[in-house]
Amino acid sequence: MFEAQSQMTQPTAKVLIVDDDEFSRKLLNILISAEQYATFECSSAEAALALMPAMQPDLILVDLMMPGMDGFELTARIRQITALQQTPVVIMSALDDMAVHQRIEVCGADAFVHKPINRWELLDTVNRFLRPVPLSDQVGG
Repeated sequence: MFEAQSQMTQPTAKVLIVDDDEFSRKLLNILISAEQYATFECSSAEAALALMPAMQPDLILVDLMMPGMDGFELTARIRQITALQQTPVVIMSALDDMAVHQRIEVCGADAFVHKPINRWELLDTVNRFLRPVPLSDQVGG
């Protein structure tokens, strides 16, 4: 009986939210938790770097503009951690110009979500990384 239950229960993906703004963290937590993902919050890049090795997140949401280490530097450091090199990183910011997008690519982020957060854009981005479409559901596959 125990084996059948464990096979039916799928592991919950872990999403790490890194944002110095408490309101933003709480809003992101509510939206992402509603999708049945486990959420973890950090108010600084330094706290996130300390938590990540033990936590092993499946997705990391990073605010771009934070005091101390910004989202660009945090993402670059994440890419230096072998166990996290393939973990998707999504940068969030109200800044949305060509220079920002170029730096996002250079630091190794996988996606960008504009602030203020649009619920559907956020969830579409998160689900794209955590709920990939099976090959049988893809067009032509």
